[in-house]
Amino acid sequence: MAGINTSRGAVTRIETLESWRQNVWALWTAQMLAMIAMSAVIPFLPMFIRELGITRDVEERQWSGLVFAAPFFTSLIASPVWGALADRYSRKAMVVRAVIGIAVIYLKQREREGKNN
Repeated sequence: MAGINTSRGAVTRIETLESWRQNVWALWTAQMLAMIAMSAVIPFLPMFIRELGITRDVEERQWSGLVFAAPFFTSLIASPVWGALADRYSRKAMVVRAVIGIAVIYLKQREREGKNN
């Protein structure tokens, strides 16, 4: 960290972010973009629910609310479990588990889409 005096007497600090701060900002940005993308489906959710065969307006609203809330309820239950496991085994192990789990889900989804076409 270096201080530079300006003509007005104010000190401006030029700092390079430590690597962990850069990682936090990168993860924060990625998570924010993911949440924005997930929220972008809200206006279209009733249309997707109708495609599943729900025709009554009341049921459509109920199912839309449940579908939108499901990831948050799942997170409410799963987060303490994964946090306890991370404390016990290590955070890195939980990150590796999550990455492998996501990869398997994407591969299975891709496989299933290939069978449908």
